Amino acid sequence: CLHYQAGDRCNEIIKAHSIQNNRVLSEIANEKKAIYTLSKNMGDFEKNNGNLSFRKYSIHKFSIFRGFCGNHDNNLFKPIDTSYFKSGNQQQVFLYAYRSLAKELFDKENVLTLLVDMLEDVKDNIGLSKYISSLIDGTKNSLNSLNVHKKIYYDILKNETYDDMRCVSFNSTDKLFMAFSNILYPEFDFMGNIIQNLS
Repeated sequence: CLHYQAGDRCNEIIKAHSIQNNRVLSEIANEKKAIYTLSKNMGDFEKNNGNLSFRKYSIHKFSIFRGFCGNHDNNLFKPIDTSYFKSGNQQQVFLYAYRSLAKELFDKENVLTLLVDMLEDVKDNIGLSKYISSLIDGTKNSLNSLNVHKKIYYDILKNETYDDMRCVSFNSTDKLFMAFSNILYPEFDFMGNIIQNLS
């Protein structure tokens, strides 16, 4: 469980949504509770002559990850799972960001495990070993950065210092038709000035 108080009290790890099922996904789903998302399948990409392809998913299977136990997921994210976003509610801002961070940590940790296993399988192939080793180094670097942020988020959560959060909110009166949740390391600010050089 990715909660800062994780331990023996954690019950079964659940399939948590990185995007809310009832408040967001159900808003963009069709009448059969399905949504469309960009396909990650290279075969779809090739079949579509290099153009983007979409795949249909049930909202019950989309955006899930096993990052929290049921107890912590239900209690921690209740302010955003049972209420719509209110501009200026710093606790909600924090919880949306924390959930995205947890999802990214979960994904990176699993990718690292997968790459380490792959490296063992190709150890006799020098070229492939070097390639996978560089992917491992990049993933570890990214994971180190995420862990720095995780500690900051844990401190905010423990101390309930949500006013430390900053956000930009873009609002629209149009019906919701798209949703996403992710971690982004911007290279430029809104004025085009360099914030950080990721290379």
